[in-house]
Amino acid sequence: MLHLTSMVDHREAGISEVVGFVFILALLMGGLSLFFIYGVPVQGREDEIKEMDGVRGWFVDYKTGLDQIWLSSLVNATEPKDLVLVASTTGQTVLVKTLDPGTTRTSGFLRRYLPVLSPIRSSGSLTIRDTEKLEITVVRDGSSLSPVVYRAPALAYRSQNNYWLQQEYIYQLGAVQLRQWDLKGGAQASNTSMIASPPFTINYTSTGEPIARMELTLVQFNGTSFGPSSGIGSSSPIRVESRLDGSPHYEDPAGDMNWTAYDAVTLTYRSADSQMAEAWNRTFYFTARRGGLPDDWCRFETTGDAVSMRVQSPDPAVSSRVKLEVLAVNYTVGMQNVPTMIE
Repeated sequence: MLHLTSMVDHREAGISEVVGFVFILALLMGGLSLFFIYGVPVQGREDEIKEMDGVRGWFVDYKTGLDQIWLSSLVNATEPKDLVLVASTTGQTVLVKTLDPGTTRTSGFLRRYLPVLSPIRSSGSLTIRDTEKLEITVVRDGSSLSPVVYRAPALAYRSQNNYWLQQEYIYQLGAVQLRQWDLKGGAQASNTSMIASPPFTINYTSTGEPIARMELTLVQFNGTSFGPSSGIGSSSPIRVESRLDGSPHYEDPAGDMNWTAYDAVTLTYRSADSQMAEAWNRTFYFTARRGGLPDDWCRFETTGDAVSMRVQSPDPAVSSRVKLEVLAVNYTVGMQNVPTMIE
């Protein structure tokens, strides 16, 4: 009898150990499940938000760097008569910047020794596209001249986030734009905004004879080192080299380089994306307002894929009240992937 009781006690002890192990394993799996469902996405969102802030700063710094180059490279060979410019460089200046398009591997015990518990790294693509245009149409002596069409290539970063909103940063014509999609995604961006304005000013003078002066700098990319829609998609750093092609020069939309004032000037931005066009429309509007241009001096229109701003004196009896100075700045841009040991 004592022998049987001892056997039963050993069996119960064995069953208790198995039940305890299964219970501990269930708790462990439940904890890991909660961590994967809630902890990993939260950490992934924090990483991707931080990465998007870094990309935003990169594009603003890129714009600032390009502006500093052309501002220090102005020459007075073909300038308008009322400008005095000093040349401190003579072109062929290079700006080199490296962009990391994906989230970085931060330090930590889990990420170093248990990478399976870490968020999935995001990636991104950097593309040079050439689909938008800017048109300038001037009226002189009552006659509308043929519009001058300028290409508007853009350097665009598109995110491939796993836990956060999809975003696209665009550098175009000296401006930086942000396009953002909601969490559900989709073909159409939820909103588009201008992060950094282009080098475009309008100054209105009411003393004496009222006159509006428009100064527009066209920062363009030449197509010598890339195709119409070339790009790199990667999670490793991308090296972007931007070379100033010669010195900036002034262009007269009338073609005669007389630098006289016009009766009217119309700027038209064309894009297949209606939200990008609307962002430029807001830029035209606020530029006119900052310069003090009266409402009856400007007219804004949206037609299909184009937005335009027309600047003209409200008095049809007067002419040559709008001055326009167009400074053309050309860069050659090349991109190269920089492999890392992580890849």
